[in-house]
Amino acid sequence: MHNNFWCDRTSNDKKKGGGVILAVPKSLNPKPRADLNHLSKNIFESLWIEYKLTNALSEKSEQLINIIYNPQKKHYKSFLEELSTSIDYAITEKKPLVLMGDYNINYFDKGERECLDYSDIVRPKCNE
Repeated sequence: MHNNFWCDRTSNDKKKGGGVILAVPKSLNPKPRADLNHLSKNIFESLWIEYKLTNALSEKSEQLINIIYNPQKKHYKSFLEELSTSIDYAITEKKPLVLMGDYNINYFDKGERECLDYSDIVRPKCNE
């Protein structure tokens, strides 16, 4: 990894594959935020970080990023419940959130149950 980047990853020595990695420019002053992670570590892989952006007026704003891997679609109900809890904790920070990862949910099939459940959880939180 290039020296100008901070990098963090999840690892689970007990299983093969999976995990998430996040590389962020050090100039954004990234800081791990394990306190926001409320997902079962034995099933899901998740990282939260806080970083600072500077706009054209040299004003700094802190933001949060979460990257998640949900390895099995069969766990989607508990995944969504735990993701919702993590988001609830993050919202109390009053900082913009960036959520990304492999949720094992088909977003292109708007009628799929997992997609509808995800929308029901995340959409109301977008306005908080």
